[in-house]
Amino acid sequence: MLPHGDDTLRETAPELVITSAIDKGWAARIPKRGTYAEFPGTPVNWDGEFFEVTAVVPLANGKIEYVLEPWRDELVMRGLVRYDEASEAQRIAERAAAKQRERRSVATSLLAIFTGHLPGAVQTRLASELGVVATRLTIVSTIPPLLFFVVVMRSAVSAIVDKRPVPFGFGVGLLALYLAFDSAFRFFIAWTYGRPIGSPFGFAGYILYYLCARDQSRLVPPVARPPAFSRAAAAEPSDDIALQDLLKMRKAFFTLLTPAEQKTLARRYGYVYGDDATVVAFILLLFAGAGAVTSWLKLTDGFSVTAILSLLTAAFIAGEQCLRLSRFRHGPAGSVLAPLVRPLARKLLQ
Repeated sequence: MLPHGDDTLRETAPELVITSAIDKGWAARIPKRGTYAEFPGTPVNWDGEFFEVTAVVPLANGKIEYVLEPWRDELVMRGLVRYDEASEAQRIAERAAAKQRERRSVATSLLAIFTGHLPGAVQTRLASELGVVATRLTIVSTIPPLLFFVVVMRSAVSAIVDKRPVPFGFGVGLLALYLAFDSAFRFFIAWTYGRPIGSPFGFAGYILYYLCARDQSRLVPPVARPPAFSRAAAAEPSDDIALQDLLKMRKAFFTLLTPAEQKTLARRYGYVYGDDATVVAFILLLFAGAGAVTSWLKLTDGFSVTAILSLLTAAFIAGEQCLRLSRFRHGPAGSVLAPLVRPLARKLLQ
């Protein structure tokens, strides 16, 4: 057997190990455990011979190893993929296009604090055209309002404790509370259901832009709905599908687990830490940084043991996220917060 594209092959009979610089999207076999039945890995047609992907192992250098074994006759073949020169050439072309979209997405992500307030359907269109994740636009846009709420509340609490007049009016406090509620709700929808959602301010601004546009046919109508998710009305998912759904719902939290635990999830379920790790670390960095600044400002008003402990904790978490962000290019990186999320992965790691 010969590898295709830029892949390399290592034979360890009866296994064939393909090392690829590209994520092929192949899923590993889920072995039988307890009451859960075995779930076959992705079936691969390799030059007319059929193989099963038994393991997917992310490497420290960013490449991925796919372990293949000959397909067993007793298995049902679903989702057959081809592995040949044509398919690999297409993957290489798609990777080059993805890199180009990634370069453009940097600027788009920076503008997400504004575009994430637009209606959900508009965010979906932007994401499709610019190669970014629509829900990421929503999530990033929730950060400034939440930080504004933290600053306002900190100022109010400090003024009350020091018996000084609150440095802003009731309207500012009410606005901060509303923005915090709106952002928390939108963050929950984007994170939990994977759907972009805009804010009332963004909706109002987009309506004004839509009404003033000369050619409205090229724009998404303000009241358009994002593409709906298809659902099976009455069918209950199998145990294997339920496990996969569990992984998808919680994989962002799993980026905080130790590298060994993340590699276990990758080997069993084809888990890839990917962009989720960067988003989670960035959010933790922002909130930890805001907490450190708030604690420092509190210390400027006078000595406080609570403020010192809060400052040290926030600074440690912020420093850890900076270190993790620098390591992601080489592989997964764990966090001291792993014990908090490990119970969410117990069913998948047992």
